[in-house]
Amino acid sequence: MLSITGGASAACYGLLVVKYPLRELGMNKLNAQMMKLHEPASGAFFILGTVHGAIALLGKKKLGAAAISGATFYLLCTALIAACHMTKDPKKKMRDHRLYSLASSLALTSHICLTR
Repeated sequence: MLSITGGASAACYGLLVVKYPLRELGMNKLNAQMMKLHEPASGAFFILGTVHGAIALLGKKKLGAAAISGATFYLLCTALIAACHMTKDPKKKMRDHRLYSLASSLALTSHICLTR
């Protein structure tokens, strides 16, 4: 069950982070289509990630480096979502959004590597 929730959560996260490269590559129509998926993918990602973490904790998985990197990833994503909804200044909001996205991507990469 962990691999299913983890894989589904990672797929949703992929839908979220692909927007920036699409925009930078000038793929504006595809970027606009991805924007329509951004909010539903974000909600699904957060729910699946929460279920994934709960299953790991309830399954008494060993609380090692993989758990720490997963918790770090989850906390960074939670902070990203909170900052998006609480920050009023659009420039600061996007700057913070990109920084949290970069940091969470590094934490996710670490988490995936440590679970293999």
